[in-house]
Amino acid sequence: MLDDSQDVHYCELLLLGHTGHRALLAKAVRIDQRVNALPHRLAAAGMMLGDSLFAAVRRRELPATMNFFDFSFPTHARGFYRREGPLPCAPAAEAVARREPSRLPVPGETVRIRAMKPLEDIRVLDVTRIVSGPVCCWLLASLGAEVIRIDAPGGDPTWRTQPLVGPRGAHRGDWGPEDIGISALRRGRGKRSTVLDLKSEAGLEIFRELVVRSDVLVENFVPGTTRKLGIDYERMKALNPKLVYCSITGYGDEGPYRDRPSMDLVVQAMSGLMAKTGFPDGPPTKVGATVGDQVPALFGALGILAALQQRERDGLGQHVDIAMLDSLVTLLWDEPLDDYEERGIPERIGNGDPRGAPLGVFETRDGQMAMVMTSEAQWQSLLALMERPDLLERFPDSRSRFENRDAVNDVVASWCLEQKTDALVGRCLAIGIPVGPVQSAWSARRDPHLAQRGTLEHLRHRDADAPSAYLAPVLPVRLSRNDTRLSPAEPLGSSTEAVLREVLDCDDARIEALRAEGAFGKA
Repeated sequence: MLDDSQDVHYCELLLLGHTGHRALLAKAVRIDQRVNALPHRLAAAGMMLGDSLFAAVRRRELPATMNFFDFSFPTHARGFYRREGPLPCAPAAEAVARREPSRLPVPGETVRIRAMKPLEDIRVLDVTRIVSGPVCCWLLASLGAEVIRIDAPGGDPTWRTQPLVGPRGAHRGDWGPEDIGISALRRGRGKRSTVLDLKSEAGLEIFRELVVRSDVLVENFVPGTTRKLGIDYERMKALNPKLVYCSITGYGDEGPYRDRPSMDLVVQAMSGLMAKTGFPDGPPTKVGATVGDQVPALFGALGILAALQQRERDGLGQHVDIAMLDSLVTLLWDEPLDDYEERGIPERIGNGDPRGAPLGVFETRDGQMAMVMTSEAQWQSLLALMERPDLLERFPDSRSRFENRDAVNDVVASWCLEQKTDALVGRCLAIGIPVGPVQSAWSARRDPHLAQRGTLEHLRHRDADAPSAYLAPVLPVRLSRNDTRLSPAEPLGSSTEAVLREVLDCDDARIEALRAEGAFGKA
């Protein structure tokens, strides 16, 4: 049955081995007329299409006869077929090389099959560097896309950012060709690493061929660089009208700031985020995380997914224009800043909030606790816990607390100072008040909740026997039918020849000719 339940009856699986292929394909076409989505629908039922049949289906030409090996089953299917060997049609999939029943299912038994990852047949060219672009492409890789990272010879500075991790472990010595800097090790997970010199004609020629065979291109060059290299959107669109081309720049594709270079700190300053961060008597302060890079990465991935979905409808790609400045202004202006300005509310208000009280970070006997009051019932419960019913007469509602928020916060602060953090947090949570201890930036590595959820994972070198001691986040999007864990990052350029062979069908002679022509950099 070709539906989202993924429960495939054993009779349907047997049917694939005999005469049911054509009927099953016809059923799939009826369910989903968008022929580009057909491979997804079949995969949801536990099937993969072979190369020739895949091409025929895309042309809406169903062959008169089909062999069993036009289809294959993922290795995640349990207890019906023993599956061995590579699947020729999908690089990330594993499937059968021969049909061999391991046991006969009981009539009426259901075989549970895991679906493909959401972006499993999407190929992404990652022509990015440093943070925003690599993070955007890491997100796409986590969702199942085949991401081919293309570096210039020598790579960007993150390849050499210490500590370095190699096959024999971490070190802070000189960089070697098998070493991977900690930043590249984190953001390169799930990607294939290639090296092309786009300033050489041979390298540019190969790049163009890859564009023709890809779905998405992501770049975050300094404005004007793609045009100089000959890889700007208009030229790539001419090669592949279905290409989704995402640019992440400081200020976007238009406007008076368009040609300026930018970095996280600069965009935090220009967006007003720094002016909004800190205490009234202190200077503008940057946010602790690199939000100027990471928020645009999120919006970039969102824009790419939207463009791919639209392409499913009309068959055309488009340009996704992401500006770091736009992204942070959007983040900041979720609050009514224009109203704050008219009312004379200071730009920086520390850990408080002009909309109510008690709200903020309060000192305890041995630390700090954050508290947010969201309802009258919570306020009444807190006063009962504090044994201060008199305050209900002075501050009976949210308006009175807003008008006297300094006084309210001072009373609560005095009470918190008398107690230890863990005990105070427990007592407040017991009556339904949102609170939490202020933890150190590195406390996540020992947090039992995050450990149970697997929020962080140990980074490992592809060729190392054991994981390193360094941690990195996994995709924080949990999909009930998909595993978003990734393979380790590859050393710089280690998949260059493999990608050329698999994607472009290059043979040894052509690869050597490209090398001689400088496609991979100077020898």
